[in-house]
Amino acid sequence: MALFSLTATAASIGIAPLEIMRQCPRFAGCSVNHCPLDSEQDRHLPHPSDRERVCPLEKQVRLRIGAKHLSVLPLGGLTRQEHAGALRWSKLGSAERSAIAEVGRRGLAKWRATATTGRAGL
Repeated sequence: MALFSLTATAASIGIAPLEIMRQCPRFAGCSVNHCPLDSEQDRHLPHPSDRERVCPLEKQVRLRIGAKHLSVLPLGGLTRQEHAGALRWSKLGSAERSAIAEVGRRGLAKWRATATTGRAGL
């Protein structure tokens, strides 16, 4: 909760907390209690019986919305896990990033080759 205390809440700077979340294209039908676009997300933890426990909105859309409200969204629209991953990635050197990207490219190429072969037999 340390990040939350270092950042202003939406209400403290005159923005209604729902105003930011309403920018989400899925807001009307969403039931995620732990929304990455909620300035008070740390106070709304997922409940085991929640129908949706993870935000279904694409990360790039959340980042775009979050970038407009960085003063009140401590993670910029990312989930805690996504934010931790971004921090780890930013601390890597360029050689390490390139090596990881190459492993990913090879794995994706292998998967695509397998998926294409598997479909051909249908």
